Amino acid sequence: MQRKPFLFAVALLAVLLSILLVTTSGSHALAHNTTIIDAPTATPDPNQILNQANQATSEAQGTLNVITSILNLFSVVVGISAIAVGLITTFGLTLLNRYRKQLSEEREEAIKRRTAMDNTLKAVVYLGLGDQLYNHDRKQEAVAFYRKVGSLLPEDSEINNSLGRIYSGTGYYDDAITAFKAALSVTSNFAEAEMELGLAYRRRGEAQKGPDAETLRNADYDEALVHLKRAIDLRPNYEDALAGLGAVYRRMGDIERDAQHDSKAREYYEQARKYYAQAQIADPSSSYALGNVASLSWYLGEKNDAKRYFILAEAAAKVRILNAGRTPEIYWDYYDQALAQLVLGEINNSKAMKDEALQTYAAATRLTPGIIQLNSVLNNLNLLQKAQEHIDRLDTAIAMLEEAKTQ
Repeated sequence: MQRKPFLFAVALLAVLLSILLVTTSGSHALAHNTTIIDAPTATPDPNQILNQANQATSEAQGTLNVITSILNLFSVVVGISAIAVGLITTFGLTLLNRYRKQLSEEREEAIKRRTAMDNTLKAVVYLGLGDQLYNHDRKQEAVAFYRKVGSLLPEDSEINNSLGRIYSGTGYYDDAITAFKAALSVTSNFAEAEMELGLAYRRRGEAQKGPDAETLRNADYDEALVHLKRAIDLRPNYEDALAGLGAVYRRMGDIERDAQHDSKAREYYEQARKYYAQAQIADPSSSYALGNVASLSWYLGEKNDAKRYFILAEAAAKVRILNAGRTPEIYWDYYDQALAQLVLGEINNSKAMKDEALQTYAAATRLTPGIIQLNSVLNNLNLLQKAQEHIDRLDTAIAMLEEAKTQ
């Protein structure tokens, strides 16, 4: 914008120089003219000079306008170019950052996959070592390896569920509860893990000792009921969960019975029998459910119902044994068969059936993996021992199981 006064000054100077040149030329002409003419000197016309100055100014202004237009156009071009360069640069940087982020994510994912693969391989090795130790009855050492498996695969719900069952079956209830909760944190609708978690709480409740044992036991039984009912919500007619509820209520009845709260004890036993009956309906081949309905009926003084259910339990157990072959948990079927034989031998006054029952108990104890399972069987036998109707040889069967716990 400072160029306009400058150009105007140049134009005005040019006009003045032109006038000067014209005036000078006239003076020289007069100086060389030998003829003197007396005539009046011509006076310059101010309007003409002003018109010439205006014309020069207009021409300068036109030139200035052209230059200004060119400069404005150049500014626009430069501005557009700058915007284009800015957009291209921004797009390029965005694209570059996107590719960098993608490469970083892919690298992190690759690292995760490699870590997961390494952890899986290590877990398989530790699991194998744990199984070998477990099978050689070195359970404490086995559990140490199982814990490593759990730490390597914390988000594998199936692995945690399997580890939880091992912990629960060997008496490591806190580890079992942690493992089942880990499985459920990944797979919230895992009915089996809910059922096994309820079983672990029930077992821990049974094992509570010390001055706070009763309070802790009741809290564990409450938790057991919550998770077992949750399992049934997830899987209606879930036979194991229904039987698990029966087991919890039966043990709650034992507490009330020992406290000589007979009315409350009977209420819990009736509740337990109801759930065992539902479990038997869900799985008619369940000798476990049939045997427990029979045992509770016997304790509650309903001898005819007990006889009917024990007959069904013995038949179901025989079929399960024939079909099971050498499955790891076949000992449960042997215990169901043995109890049915013992009670039916008492009802039928058959010494042969009682002898056969003790032989079946002996076979079952040889297959039983540990104290946890023996205590579960003893719980039911101790209930029958306190019934009004005496069962011959029941004390002998209890003694066999107690002795098996010491071996």
